Amino acid sequence: MSKIINVFNQICDKEKDKIAFIYLEHGKIKTKTFADLKNDTYIMKHYLHTLGVKEDDKILAFATSSYQLCVFMLASLHLGASIMYVDILAKQDRLKSSFNDYKPDYILVSNKTKYIKVFFKDFNKIKKVINIDSVNYNSTSEINDFEEIDEKKTALLTMTTGSTGKPKIVIRTHQNLYEQLKLVNDNIDSKTSDEIVLTTSYIYVFANIMNGYTTVLPQINLALSSNYLLDKKLSKFQSIPISMIITSPDFCLKTKNMYQSLKRIYFGGAILNINEAKIIQDKYRDTDIEYIYGATECNLISKINLADYINYLEKENKCVLGQVVNRC
Repeated sequence: MSKIINVFNQICDKEKDKIAFIYLEHGKIKTKTFADLKNDTYIMKHYLHTLGVKEDDKILAFATSSYQLCVFMLASLHLGASIMYVDILAKQDRLKSSFNDYKPDYILVSNKTKYIKVFFKDFNKIKKVINIDSVNYNSTSEINDFEEIDEKKTALLTMTTGSTGKPKIVIRTHQNLYEQLKLVNDNIDSKTSDEIVLTTSYIYVFANIMNGYTTVLPQINLALSSNYLLDKKLSKFQSIPISMIITSPDFCLKTKNMYQSLKRIYFGGAILNINEAKIIQDKYRDTDIEYIYGATECNLISKINLADYINYLEKENKCVLGQVVNRC
């Protein structure tokens, strides 16, 4: 059985009354418990099954990061279908390349990306374009905890240019994804499951679920929104005692620090120059900040405390990315 599915079911049963997600819907804060998450996942699974989605089918997901997208991805894992996630900012040549390389059976869109239907209308091999926002979560579905999905099944594919500048598809099986998320969790310096984590990366949402953390999902787009609009949206979560942020340097540079309970930040991405590093350090003065280095595929390679990173740059004029992450 897939460890990802097994851990998901165990966490949802163990933490059923605990809040799993906090997010905005029509401008208002909405919460979902772990019991809600499990129930919604099985409703989504049933919905996809009625549309004909089955084991080994391939779904190209072109939808904004959201609670619904997380539910869809969990449901697809339960069905044994594979997902290729494509960034909504991808240009048409990237989309066409993704389609030709992956040859999906289904396309997933949301209300915000439904214009993609026009782009894919000429591809007659697609069985259906699925709108993630058309699922009725008020319906009911039988919950079956006994999923027999092989660990070697493909779970997730990501197209990335990485350091080469040439697009490539990175493939993760159920086992790969489980090990990757476990590696993330093993390197988070937290001994409690009471963390409330704001994250801007969808992949880390699943690491949060595995840890039983509460995920704050701001659903922001750093590339398209001004700093003012970003802060305005984030201010909706200001009363929530967020204790951890997992994000990118851009988030730390572009947005205000409005989190009074914040204890630690994990961010990864492009190499920081000393001015950028100092801006982040000064903005989050009382916060422990870990700078994570890794591949675009979200595989952790090394990490270093931001203060140490700055110290190396200042005193030795070297960019040091720390020690190899704990792989125990």
